[in-house]
Amino acid sequence: MIKRSLTRPIFGVTLVCLLASCSIRGENVDHVLPSDTYVVNFPTTETTLTPAPTPVSKVGVIIYMIFEDGLLGRSRLIEPTSDPEIVIELLATGPDSYETAAGIRSGLFSEVALITSVGIDGRAIVIDLEKSFADVPGGEQILILGQIVLSLFAFSDIEGVQFTMESQPVSVVGASGKSIDRLITRSDFAILLSM
Repeated sequence: MIKRSLTRPIFGVTLVCLLASCSIRGENVDHVLPSDTYVVNFPTTETTLTPAPTPVSKVGVIIYMIFEDGLLGRSRLIEPTSDPEIVIELLATGPDSYETAAGIRSGLFSEVALITSVGIDGRAIVIDLEKSFADVPGGEQILILGQIVLSLFAFSDIEGVQFTMESQPVSVVGASGKSIDRLITRSDFAILLSM
């Protein structure tokens, strides 16, 4: 019995001593750290906002391509413009691959330029033809002229088309096979749409 009573106080004292040695002393004093130990400097750059580009709206136009012995209307998307030269450029670009596979073509789609200039005279569009246009066979000439005239009338509100060669007015053959020496109108080639 005596042995037991002696062990308990020793155990209690040992436990108190161990706890006292492991404890951390608390302090009530605030310590200020130097600023370079905790301040993060971020580089600042001016941010300029650039407005989003305005989407360019496109408009649909009808151009006429050669299909068999007549003309067929085809749609194209272009930026809004009133320049009739864009129509000639579309005709000279020719058909897309699907149109070509279907047998659609353009008489202006060749290595030889058949038009030297496109201008406007009042409410008429003036097309100056290259001299080599005279070498194009008659039936093909009619289809090419029809392409140009009908496409220009579909593109803008005009009174007619005047064809020139070296800036001098020339007569051309209409769809009926008769020579026309006046301002060309849509009706001169409209019959090609039903062929």
